[in-house]
Amino acid sequence: MLHDFEFHIRNQFPELFHQKVLIANSTGLDSMVLSHLLESLEIPFSVAYCHFQLRTEADQEAHFIAEWATQQMHPFYSKRFETKAYAQQYKLSIQMAARELRYQWFQTLAQQEGFEAVLTAHHLNDQLETYLMHSFRGTGLKGLTGIPAVQGLVQRPLLPFTKAQLHAYAIENKLAWCEDSSNASDGYQRNRIRHHVIPALEKEYPNWAANFQKTLAWTQQEQEFVQAQITAWEEKHCQEDEALKRYPLSELQDQSPLSFWVHHLFYNYGFDAKEVLKLIDSKPGKALHSSTHRLQRERTELHLSAGAIPTPTSMTITSWEQLTQLNTGIQVSDSLQEEVTAKQAYLDPATISFPLQLRTRQQGDYFYPSGMQGKKLVSKYFKDEKYSHQQKQQQLLLCKDAEVIWIVGKRCNRKYVQQAKSREGVLLTFAE
Repeated sequence: MLHDFEFHIRNQFPELFHQKVLIANSTGLDSMVLSHLLESLEIPFSVAYCHFQLRTEADQEAHFIAEWATQQMHPFYSKRFETKAYAQQYKLSIQMAARELRYQWFQTLAQQEGFEAVLTAHHLNDQLETYLMHSFRGTGLKGLTGIPAVQGLVQRPLLPFTKAQLHAYAIENKLAWCEDSSNASDGYQRNRIRHHVIPALEKEYPNWAANFQKTLAWTQQEQEFVQAQITAWEEKHCQEDEALKRYPLSELQDQSPLSFWVHHLFYNYGFDAKEVLKLIDSKPGKALHSSTHRLQRERTELHLSAGAIPTPTSMTITSWEQLTQLNTGIQVSDSLQEEVTAKQAYLDPATISFPLQLRTRQQGDYFYPSGMQGKKLVSKYFKDEKYSHQQKQQQLLLCKDAEVIWIVGKRCNRKYVQQAKSREGVLLTFAE
């Protein structure tokens, strides 16, 4: 195996010979084999051990790996995690909590110590388990590409090798390792697949490893091809700025099959294709939310933005000083140096009595637009200015009850504007 591993490293991971490397070593067979292989190739590395405080034998493992790293003269890092508390706080499974904590710590170590690569000991059996689990979750093509060999700092050089190969190498080289008692439990889905499904597949398909790697290679290439087409379409048809990405509905609905395109466009943002198709057929203003993004149906577009729209704001203002202290981007001064800009309001303090409200739109809001005649509903103003649904929900208003004094950063109520620029007034400036 050492010969095959060296060939693989020199062809796929040649940078490891000159990078600063950290190995995530759990003390299990896979981790100890990876460590021994790197030692055999004379690739220097440091060792990181995660103590999740979930198993009684973890203290013994921590002692074992600390002693081994000292004997082999590898720099050693260890950290205890409050895994159960973290899982409860963020409503995660224990496995997901441990995964998040582990990779967050690796990222921190890399930043602090200058590691250029973090190696894990995932192997081909892990790939097969992941492939099978994803097959029954409806993840689509991308979910069947398996565990990536390189994912940012994380690299997985053992992916082409089976568990049987690693075990044979460990026995041949008389390696010591620790057995994780949780691996024997059927309490986890991955373990049930490992204990009951994989053995049956190996019996039915003795040459599964080579054929499965071919399947993965084809699937990965197909995914790369699809992603290239998706990216090219987005570059041609979508407009994007820092806050928003716009998908034109007419061009999107021309794609066939639409469900396929919708899946590949929005799956990574946490949206299900069926729900997006319903959104496309819905009225403007409807939206979907994922844990990270919002997808909004507008008249002619879908708008994708990070995060959710903030809860509508409503604050009582009892003085101009209080307004300056709020984190709203509004600045207050009493002097007018130049002409009033579109982002400003120069108000007559004699016409204003506190308290005021700083809030988002409510039904029945109205104002007397400066530079225009008559009275106007704020909803009509939004429609005339072609506000998106998201903009309507985010626009701040400075109000006296239902009468709007200032649509912040946009338009003033002429009843409250200081007409003579030479007279004392209150200058409000909105800095987004």
